[in-house]
Amino acid sequence: VGRLPSVLAQVSLGLPGGDAYEPLALAFDEAGQAVALCYYGSAASEATSLLVTLDLARASRGRAWPLPGRTIGPLAAAHGQAYVAYEDAERRQHLAAVDLSTGETLADVTTDFLYSGDTLLCDNTGRLYIPLADRLEVRDGATLQLVRSLPYGGRPRERALALDTKRGCLYLITDERLRAYRLVDLRPLWDVPGPGGSLQHLIVDRAG
Repeated sequence: VGRLPSVLAQVSLGLPGGDAYEPLALAFDEAGQAVALCYYGSAASEATSLLVTLDLARASRGRAWPLPGRTIGPLAAAHGQAYVAYEDAERRQHLAAVDLSTGETLADVTTDFLYSGDTLLCDNTGRLYIPLADRLEVRDGATLQLVRSLPYGGRPRERALALDTKRGCLYLITDERLRAYRLVDLRPLWDVPGPGGSLQHLIVDRAG
């Protein structure tokens, strides 16, 4: 059967006076640092959005960094930074890179709409992978400048990504197609029918 899941840490997001940060998403970087995307207020669509750093070893909450606009995700973390999509006051979509030690926005670019359930991934070289409606974008994790764009050949209803850095592969599933790319140069390796049906996530296990 294997090892069953167990609770390793519990961190309170409560605030003085009975309020609390409401969590929406959680991400871990390659060093195990955790950050939660939260909101504070009556509703996520109208409230203040912020990033809250977490120390799971001490089961404690760290600093909270307000974001430039409202968001419900998606969220990723890598190399001491958080990557998050948000909407500004003019309802334009942005992608931001935020320093988790200072809360400073290191880079910010306008982008196409990202769903809260979309997958943001960052590899060991610092490249960020973003599955948009009609294409997969690869951006520099430090500047968020576009490095590569890979069209899907359509506009799939659903898409998800997974990285296998040990084998140097990126996997992309769009509706009923599953594709693999070589990480070093994003050369297509294969393209096969997927499992079909509705999909939410794509995960690679230790066996590849």
